[in-house]
Amino acid sequence: MRYEFEKLLRGRKLSLFVTLTLLGVYLYFAFNGSYTTFSGVSLENFWKDSEYRHWRMSQETELVDDEWIENVKAEYKAFLDENVLSPEEIAQNITTKKAEGYQIDYTVEEALHDPYNFEYAFAILPYDAYHSRQMEYTFLVAFNTYVPLAENPVQYIHDKYKVSNYYMEKDTGMTYAEYMGYSATQAEDYWDFIDTTYGDLELTIGYNLGWDVLCSVMQFLPFTLGMALIVVLSNLFSQEQMEHMTPILRTTKHGRSTLLRRKLIVTMTVVTCLWLFFQVAMLLAVSLTYTLKGASCTAMCFSGKPSLYCLTWIEYYLITCIFSYLGTMVFSLFVCCMSSLLKLRLSMPINLVLTLLSGIPLDRFCYADKAFKFLDKLRVLTPAQLMASYPTLQVYQSFEFGSVIIQLPYMMAIAIVIEAIILLFVLRRREGGK
Repeated sequence: MRYEFEKLLRGRKLSLFVTLTLLGVYLYFAFNGSYTTFSGVSLENFWKDSEYRHWRMSQETELVDDEWIENVKAEYKAFLDENVLSPEEIAQNITTKKAEGYQIDYTVEEALHDPYNFEYAFAILPYDAYHSRQMEYTFLVAFNTYVPLAENPVQYIHDKYKVSNYYMEKDTGMTYAEYMGYSATQAEDYWDFIDTTYGDLELTIGYNLGWDVLCSVMQFLPFTLGMALIVVLSNLFSQEQMEHMTPILRTTKHGRSTLLRRKLIVTMTVVTCLWLFFQVAMLLAVSLTYTLKGASCTAMCFSGKPSLYCLTWIEYYLITCIFSYLGTMVFSLFVCCMSSLLKLRLSMPINLVLTLLSGIPLDRFCYADKAFKFLDKLRVLTPAQLMASYPTLQVYQSFEFGSVIIQLPYMMAIAIVIEAIILLFVLRRREGGK
């Protein structure tokens, strides 16, 4: 085993240079704003707008309970008392907005009778107040998302679906589920899951962008950590093949299975160290910039819904890390198999090309609950995507086998086990036989 480590260390300068360069690229992705975070926060705006950044980072972690709801209602009442239009101005405002094509299905009398009902805010507040940052940052999200979600989470999800379904059927003649690609069996499984899981939700809010970034940026691991592993591990088996040593090693006392086990131990050690190196570096970078506040906040999706499994951000991150680590192990076994099957000048470029093609982030579902297409379902189970583990816990995805439904996280776990067994079998046949 010592010799195997020494063999890897012969190329340490190149490996170190490539690893550090790709780590720098990985850290860059956490700040460049070229992708959408899980919750939909724009990183570009976060860093450009100092007022917006200060407001976000000043948010404290809070449980949305009855006391919180009463406080936000009182805050809105004070805001409304300070800015509300006169009855005459409200009447004129509603008339003008209807003429401009806005859909207002309530009367002036209804708005005046219950002015503190947030539903009427658009009509009874002046333009500047309605579009103020206090309204945008606090009241809109509070009354449109947090309050109804905390009061009845299952009903909230059903109501959002009914609205989407109404407009979808009106525009396309299809249900929302059909338009988004889900079968009737998948839709039934989805609602059974929602009715069971969301009933126990305790909504916790606050600033949590650091955790969002930690989870979202993992989608780029195939292009960074994956490439580093290809450079480091590609020569682990191919060198013996290149020097025609494999037949001789199979006849020695410490060849065959013993040598294979040592190589695999070396592989697992290297992979673990590099995976931890990338994760710890990202943790440090995020903690020093975005901070790690809000670990106990509910992981909220861009569409105003909690993550499918109603997890806190720390739970979401740790589960994603488990999938990513195990997926990285599978990826490294694939690299080892290619190293055993092909010469270095072939295995390395093929690994790089396959990783580039299969590692492209699966994010087309990010702006709606879209079902994966057939090719997406295949690609999400490739070693590169298992390493990224990006869509694992976000929105509903499942594999349908007749009447059997396997949700994405369980399918990925099955894929990790099956692919590891197959790759180990190939290595055993190639390197561990007589």
